[in-house]
Amino acid sequence: MRSFDDTSGNPWQVAVLDASYGNMLLVFSHAGDLTVRKTVMAAENLRLAEQQLLDMDEAQLRDLLAESVPWD
Repeated sequence: MRSFDDTSGNPWQVAVLDASYGNMLLVFSHAGDLTVRKTVMAAENLRLAEQQLLDMDEAQLRDLLAESVPWD
């Protein structure tokens, strides 16, 4: 799990979720309310996805947040 601020300075947390059919998701949660967003992540397994998350800088996290969709 990682914490970062969006372009407006709002705090977010992001974590990797091993979804069905071998897909990995990045799940974003906004600190302070119930906003949850998701995006598919290209990774072969959970361990590699978690390492990729750790290797991302905050600009990459902000870009992925911008591309994410609401969790339905």
